[in-house]
Amino acid sequence: MSSAIDETRPTLIWPLGIAGTLPLWIAAILLWSHVDAVDAQTAVTLAVAYAAIVVAFLGGTRWGSAIALPNRLLFYRERFMSLVPGLGGLTALFAPPVIALTLLVSVFLGQALWDLTSAEDGRLPYWSGIFRTTLTALAVPALLAILTKLVMT
Repeated sequence: MSSAIDETRPTLIWPLGIAGTLPLWIAAILLWSHVDAVDAQTAVTLAVAYAAIVVAFLGGTRWGSAIALPNRLLFYRERFMSLVPGLGGLTALFAPPVIALTLLVSVFLGQALWDLTSAEDGRLPYWSGIFRTTLTALAVPALLAILTKLVMT
């Protein structure tokens, strides 16, 4: 289903969104390439911290989108659920790297599923579900590459 808001989406969001996944890929590449300038722990720490910030941001966008919901029960449910990504990110900051990365992958996937189903239900603009799913498809493999490297070593 398409609406007027679908037609007015800013075109700049695609390059900005894709650029937002680059820090995760840079960390993964540095980790796998054994570059001396960055040790493995620093690359992993930066990736976990950045991913934690991103998932907190995603939760915040859902908090904001709940303002427009006319159904009071749905309003409170969306607000409550929008706290989960940020809490997952915060937990990841204090967890061992393998657990942190596994948690962050789970949060990214769960958030993408929530955003996609919300876009299909009309609670978010339709294009946003495609946008979020695409960005998750770019971010999660970088996190999995880091996780794989950690598990293999």
